[in-house]
Amino acid sequence: MTTQSVPGHVAWGNDWRTADIWNWIDADYFGDPNVLIKYGPYTTIGQQTVSYTIGVVAGEQGAAVTASITRSYTVLDIEVYDQSDFSLQLAKWWTM
Repeated sequence: MTTQSVPGHVAWGNDWRTADIWNWIDADYFGDPNVLIKYGPYTTIGQQTVSYTIGVVAGEQGAAVTASITRSYTVLDIEVYDQSDFSLQLAKWWTM
């Protein structure tokens, strides 16, 4: 998953800015047996390189397929707050 916020001066020629962004992935949105097995980033503050991994396990009656993806990027003066919850199968972030 990739999220991009385009500044107003680029997109519309004005001073519009993004105040904050909410991202989430609900692994079991389409029902069982989808399971959130890992995610990232966790809470980050300031400039740093972060990576995130999203993984899902799906299976039926003994057969299972596991898939995951990992990406890295640099966060410049942005605060990322991890609000994920494995018990809800939810990976969730608030970025400001």
